[in-house]
This record gives sequence, structure tokens and C-alpha cells, in this order.
Amino acid sequence: MEKFSKYGKYWLWSVILVLGVASCSGNDGPADNGDKTPSYPVTTDTTSVLVKRILSRTDLVTKVTRVITEERFPGLVFSEIDFNTAKARQHAYVAEVDLSQLTIATTTPYGEVNVMPTRVNTIPEQAKYLENSGRRVHVAVNGGFWVYESDADGETLLIKPKELFWKDGYPLSDWWQDPNHEFTVYMTRDGSVDIDIASNVIKHSSEIYQALGGLGCLIRRGEFNDGISSIGTYLCDTHPRTAIGLSEDKQTLYVVVVDGRRVNYAEGLDIYELADFMWGIGSYDAVNYDGGGSSTMVLRDEDETSKASFIVRNRPSDGTPRAVGNGFAIVEK
Repeated sequence: MEKFSKYGKYWLWSVILVLGVASCSGNDGPADNGDKTPSYPVTTDTTSVLVKRILSRTDLVTKVTRVITEERFPGLVFSEIDFNTAKARQHAYVAEVDLSQLTIATTTPYGEVNVMPTRVNTIPEQAKYLENSGRRVHVAVNGGFWVYESDADGETLLIKPKELFWKDGYPLSDWWQDPNHEFTVYMTRDGSVDIDIASNVIKHSSEIYQALGGLGCLIRRGEFNDGISSIGTYLCDTHPRTAIGLSEDKQTLYVVVVDGRRVNYAEGLDIYELADFMWGIGSYDAVNYDGGGSSTMVLRDEDETSKASFIVRNRPSDGTPRAVGNGFAIVEK
């Protein structure tokens, strides 16, 4: 695919958004903007391989101002990127995963494996449950969307996922709500990882070991999904985002969280900008997951050796990690 230019496919997306303004006029209720400046130590490396790749593949990013790059484990390179688009300042977190050395696993709120979860929990806690089950977890992010209700005390009760959801070979959901929820990241029992639509994935259900669907195909086999704005208002506005992408050779997985709802720090991306960013970092296929206040990325605390400990690396727009129904983790084989 050619470099994504504001004079190319980007103008087509703008036309689509104008035509669909009636469906893109909503607001997801932004949280408090919080403080406006980051407080973490920063190492500048705007000539890194990842930054060069982004700038060569997309015109979305107009300037990269600061980058942290860490090889946190063999096969896992983590980057934190402060950049600008034509509209606003942004902040993204990218985990590049070599699938020959690491693999994927889904997470559940309290470590449930062969039973449907009914309660929510934060991603740091879900990562701990997965770690305590015997998997060594290095990265975890929030997952998909759920049908849910609230009990008399206001607690969230999970009913069922809106997408495919497999954990350790158990099909917790072999159903998807509609075509918008079909795009799925999955791993078969032989360790192969791919992204495809649920109707194709389900044909090989006996071979699925891990699977988690999202809302909206961003990129499929190198082609942008120009019609994604028709899904709903939430995708048209700028918000924090979570997405997962896969390289064309299926050897590199990209796990991404983008901060948002923080003025002068990170405004967040709309769905087309997210697709463009995912293409820029190297994705050939990419899927959107739950965003907004749910967007959370945790990393293994390398200073903690005696027990599982995870740090929240992004800045959730709620101020603290939101309790969710499932998640997606990068683990050792």
C-alpha cells in the first residue's frame, strides 16, 4: 500500500465523514482533562526504526517530539511516542512483539477459564490472575465489548461478549453480535497467530486456542476500511484507543494504546486516524478494541521478581484503570 497521504485516501475519508455527519455528531462524555503535562523521565530518540517507519508510511504524524524505546524482553520492544497530527498533540504506546519468541493469551476478570465471567476487573488485576495461573505476562491491554447490566447496587454484571472469545481452548463465546464485531485476533493450537473475520475463524473452532474479537476492522490484508464510520458516533470522535495489528508476514504483533481526553497532552484519535497510525507502525491487518476510559496498557514491573506485579504505563482517561470484562496479554511461550 502506498504512503497514506492527505491528498490521497485521507480526503476520501473526509468526504465519508461529511456525508455521515448525522451519525458522527455524538459525544462519549469525556472525563476530566487532568494535568496537562507528562511527569515521566524521557529519552529522546526521534530517529528510531519505528519512527522512521511511521514517517515513511503515513502523513498522519506531522512531528515526533519525544520517544522512549525499551527492549523489555527478548522479542518485545516497547515505545512511548509523543507526536503531533495536523489537529492536535498525541501520545501513544506501542509494543512490538516477535511472535517467534512470545505469544498471546486472553485474560478474564478473576482467572476464569471454562466458565463465562460475570464480574468485571481491572487489567492490572487480570494480568495478575493470568500470571498466577502459570503464564509469565509481559504486556496486557483491555479487550472487547460486552452485553451487560447493572445490579441493584450499581455493580456491572456481564451477560455475554459481543465478539468471539476463546481462552485456553475453551469457547467462552462462539457468537458475535453483527458484522461490525467480526474482526478477531486469534491463535491456533499450533501457536500460529492471525487476524480474520469471525465467520472464517469459526470454521476451525476445534483448532482455536485463544481468540478475542473487537469492534471494527481498521485494516484488512493491507486495505483500509473506508466504511468504518457507519458503525457509530463513538468511532467518529477523538478518544483514547486500543488496537492490535499484525505484520504482513504474521511474525510481528503490534499492541497499541493511545491516550486521550487530556488537553495539551493527548487529545486522542478518531477511528480513521487510528487506522492510519496502525498502518504507519507496520500493520497489514488491524482491529479496534474498546477505547475511551477502558483503554489501559500494563507492563511487567521488571523490579519485582518475587511475585507478579504490573505497572499501568498509559494514562487512563478516568484517572485509574477501568474494570472491564476481558483483556489481551503477551506472554512467554
